Amino acid sequence: MPGRNHRRTTTSKTRALTAPPPRRDTELAAFTEEWWSSWRRANALGWDYLDAMSGLMRMNLNALTRASRLVPPFDRP
Repeated sequence: MPGRNHRRTTTSKTRALTAPPPRRDTELAAFTEEWWSSWRRANALGWDYLDAMSGLMRMNLNALTRASRLVPPFDRP
């Protein structure tokens, strides 16, 4: 067990972080516009999916309510 005067030595050196190269304003604007365009497409696709699923659910519920009116659930003797 090391005493109080023992100093810990490090064998690995910390690496200096390099900053990414600065982007031009046109590159940044194009990147931002592409990101927002992608987000709008994904958002529209998500809403289309939700509309389709809610339409299917309405069709299923409508079919179930119509079927329950046509066929009685229990036969009465």
